[in-house]
Amino acid sequence: MVGRIKDLCASRGITLNRLEKELSLSKSSVARWDQNSPSIDKVQKVADYFSVSIDFLNGREKTMREILDEDPVTAGVETLAAHSASGSSFTETQKREIAQIVKEALLMHEREGKGRT
Repeated sequence: MVGRIKDLCASRGITLNRLEKELSLSKSSVARWDQNSPSIDKVQKVADYFSVSIDFLNGREKTMREILDEDPVTAGVETLAAHSASGSSFTETQKREIAQIVKEALLMHEREGKGRT
């Protein structure tokens, strides 16, 4: 968890110390969270500050880089879901279904292209 928080701080150009001050957490407390489990309230404060979920901080959700490294179609679906015009998010099932449709369409396109040569 601390690694993810450090990465988020770096992406915002702040230090852990500054984060702790802004969230009224005790000095150097976040750095110790890997050894001593913090209260859910403190973790939620950090998650809210960075607009991420607690699951993301705990490593249960992938970073965008991890998604991109795995599968560009899934990454595209994640991007589409994040920018949904309606403002509502897709369920995980809907994301998987969209990714499957895109993969099938790409496979059909590839097959059609090979038949023309």
